[in-house]
Amino acid sequence: MTTSNLLVLSATLLASSNALSSMRMSLGGLPSWKDLEAKLPSLRHAGPAIYDTTVSGPVDDANLKGKLAVYVDRNHWCPNTQSALLALEVKNAEYVKVLVDNDYTEPNTLPRVQWPDGTVQEGKDMYDILEKIQKECPDGPDLYPQDISVSVDIVRASIERRFDGIMPRYTEPSSVAPFIFRDEQFREHEGEVVPKFKFQVSLEEVDEVLEEYDDGPYIAGKGITAADIYWIPYLERFAAQLPLIYEGLEPRSREYEALKEFYDAMDEHVPCYSCKVKGRVQTWQHVLEKFHPHMELRKNVVVPDLPTRPSFDANKVWAKFAEGKEYVASSPMLEAAAQIVRNHAELVDAAKAACQSISDEDAADAALRELCGVLASIERFDPDAASEAASKLSGNARDVASFLVSEDGLAVPRDIGLIPSEALHALVIAAPKPRIF
Repeated sequence: MTTSNLLVLSATLLASSNALSSMRMSLGGLPSWKDLEAKLPSLRHAGPAIYDTTVSGPVDDANLKGKLAVYVDRNHWCPNTQSALLALEVKNAEYVKVLVDNDYTEPNTLPRVQWPDGTVQEGKDMYDILEKIQKECPDGPDLYPQDISVSVDIVRASIERRFDGIMPRYTEPSSVAPFIFRDEQFREHEGEVVPKFKFQVSLEEVDEVLEEYDDGPYIAGKGITAADIYWIPYLERFAAQLPLIYEGLEPRSREYEALKEFYDAMDEHVPCYSCKVKGRVQTWQHVLEKFHPHMELRKNVVVPDLPTRPSFDANKVWAKFAEGKEYVASSPMLEAAAQIVRNHAELVDAAKAACQSISDEDAADAALRELCGVLASIERFDPDAASEAASKLSGNARDVASFLVSEDGLAVPRDIGLIPSEALHALVIAAPKPRIF
């Protein structure tokens, strides 16, 4: 058979497969988008307003008047943006989010916080932003407690002095790879990375700071403060990026016991962090490679996104986060389904373009509805439930699910929180292979 005949045959088989898949799902009572909306009560309630200026242009001033508005980079890659959003979430503040474009060439320009009285603060004023959030948002924990030490304001000292003293010095300012590269005044060549031993020293000092107060895992002991909120975006990126660059340097490991406990405590006991604000390892590794394509990075490096101990229960963390929020689904699986339904028009087009196995919009639409139907049937984020559900998915639905957990799919945390994204990822991992139509 000639090459041209093989290509024609392959195309014919693929088209037939898509048609059969769609026919099978139709006969099996594939849910409509309205059916899915009825199954997901959280979709009946609007969440906090989000304006995407990269899609719809500038926001009308009337929509922001008298409101707390936070301008953030659309990708949510900026550490300062993450700190500001985490502080607002911890304080249970009401705010409007405005997504703006950013090329990440000038760190500390974001976030831009516009207060109801018209006052504006920018990323370079991060210390002041956290202070004002504490002042203007009375609910939630005190971010600057004064009863920790009689001699030192440990929270402010940790933000204003200790952080800079511990992090590697003379490094290039960067939102996507902070503290990784040497500043141009001190480097021998462009792209020179900070020596491994400097990060070893920094991590050891971070570990020591976290051991100072033995009544809890945070910088100031038992409760989260502004210091933790300021530090965590950088430590989160270290956990993902440093193992790619330096062999044997793993911040989230038993080698740095107090630091590991800090990561785990943030994920488990600060629900708004792991459920809404936190990024994921895959993203921070992706941006490192994207902005520095000539780096020689280590391959097949596995870094956990969440605590690996058996006692960690993502469902309980999600339940705490969802409490009192009608616009949030009751479980991670249901939240993943809800986010797909909310964004299905855009996702149909994106899935069709990304998945070579899907021939047209109807097939992409059907695959997304099939996937949502399965997700909506799972009450808990559970490996066994994910495995059973994955076995029911058609090849198209599995391909679409794989696309959704990729960097081009539902972005964490812009489009979906880490924990519901991990629930969707569990379904992908459990799916049978090779692909079966």
